[in-house]
Formats: sequence, structure tokens, C-alpha cells
Amino acid sequence: MDFFAHSTARVDKVDWQLLSEHLSQVGSLARLRGDAFGAGDMACVAGLLHDLGKYTARFQRRLEGDPMRVTTLPGALRSHESIMGRLANCSPMASPGIMPGWPTAWRGRSARP
Repeated sequence: MDFFAHSTARVDKVDWQLLSEHLSQVGSLARLRGDAFGAGDMACVAGLLHDLGKYTARFQRRLEGDPMRVTTLPGALRSHESIMGRLANCSPMASPGIMPGWPTAWRGRSARP
């Protein structure tokens, strides 16, 4: 089964973006941005993981036009918190004096301004 990140109106899916391609591109871009402040590797991993919740048959049916409401958040949060928590604990920035409460301090905050 192919998994997609984004769809268009085309039912033959020839211009739909594969999820693996999307995650790879976001990871690469995140690395470039994160390198500016010494967090390229962590940013890349976050980019690679940011849409993991789309790897479900239910979400893929939604892209195909199924009107059901789908949330990928519960699975994505579990993966994100688990992996980002492990990464943060390995980071020198994870010390309580620099990032108190990481990653739980960021729960519920939007990445958009």
C-alpha cells in the first residue's frame, strides 16, 4: 500500500505526494534550519517524524475523499513525545537550567506564530 501525505483532485493519484517523500523533504529542510543554531540533527528527526500519524489506512481513506473525521494526533503525540524526550535527554540543551520541563513544557503549543 502506498501512503500519501498530500492529495489533489486527481483520482489516479499521479500527482499525490508520497508520505515518505514528504517526510524526507521536511527532514532535510528542518536540518538546514536547525543547523543555524546547532540543532540540525534534532530538527531533522523532528521533521522526519512530524506526520507519522498519516501512516494509517483510515487517514489514507480520508485523502481519497472519505468524509469521516480523522485525527492523527493521538498516535503522533505518543511517538513524538517518546522520541523527542529521548533525544532531548541526550542533548546538552536538556539540562534543567537551559530548557526546564522539556519536552512537556511545549505540550499544547503551536509551532506556528
